[in-house]
Amino acid sequence: MSFSAEQHFTKKGIRRYSEICWSTFWWEIQVYIQFYPLYINSKTNVNNILYSQDKLESGATIIPILLGIDETYVNLLGCTKVHPLYITIGNIHKKIRQTYSRNAYQVLAYFPVLEGTKHE
Repeated sequence: MSFSAEQHFTKKGIRRYSEICWSTFWWEIQVYIQFYPLYINSKTNVNNILYSQDKLESGATIIPILLGIDETYVNLLGCTKVHPLYITIGNIHKKIRQTYSRNAYQVLAYFPVLEGTKHE
């Protein structure tokens, strides 16, 4: 799990964005706030930094909530479909989140698939 912002670069110096904790947003929220006003650039909204600076405590971390939806069948004959809504947190590394057996996603809700009639 990741609890702080990170920056990763290729050998050619190009920034990589494979994990959520490598994102510019996470970096700006956690790193720029700690060293404000040293890291203000033209892309950063100063009002957002000042607002976040008042709200985040020292040592606080970002916990992104990820939601996903899929289609699945809920009976043996494959006639009834639902769309389960899954929830997970972005602090879990992508390799673990994407491995089904690691149970990183939890079902939050089921949305039924409604079929229309011929007259609708």
